[in-house]
Formats: sequence, C-alpha cells, structure tokens
Amino acid sequence: TPARAPMNSGSRVVSITLEPMGWEILQQSNKGRFSGEAFKCGIRHEVLAGQYKGDWPGKGEPVEVSNIWIAKPEGSPLWQPVRFERSTGFGTVIAHLEAIEVIGEQTTKRLD
Repeated sequence: TPARAPMNSGSRVVSITLEPMGWEILQQSNKGRFSGEAFKCGIRHEVLAGQYKGDWPGKGEPVEVSNIWIAKPEGSPLWQPVRFERSTGFGTVIAHLEAIEVIGEQTTKRLD
C-alpha cells in the first residue's frame, strides 16, 4: 500500500508518495559498494500549492517517479538508503552509499 505525506517547504506544498516495489538483490559494482538484499520503493512528488522556479514540474504537470533502495548494510545499526535513481532531461542521476559513519564512534566503515 502506498504511503503519502504532505511536506511544506515554505514556498510550496508537495505530496510525497512512497510505493513499495519489493525486494531486490543488488550486486556490488565499481559504482556502488553495497551488495545484498534491499527493499525498493518508488517515490513520487506532486506540487499541491506554490510553484517551482524555472523548468521544474509544477502543479498539474506529470509526476515523475524516482526509485530508492533501502537496506541494513553489514556494520550498520539502521536501515538506510543504499541506492537512488531518478531520470532527468539530462540523463539518469544515480546515487550510491559509499560509507557508513555511526555518530559517537571514531571510525568510518567503508563498504569495500
């Protein structure tokens, strides 16, 4: 079941929807260091009030979907995003988890 939440940035109100898409096995690559089982969600945002400046989508325009994968990497006490993808007019933006730093500890764990 999708989960929805309104968010107010002060200049606009958007509705954020997370839609569960299921479990996937991510392989470690030269771009992403995490490997293992991760839960994939689709993320949609829709402008409810206010406007984006420039060419960004505004109220009533098509809602684009981003994808996020959430997992609990080895050595981490928390579930967290390990991968994010979004298509843009320039290409696909992909972000990967590279390291985990637990506040209160003196070391940063690299995922390699």
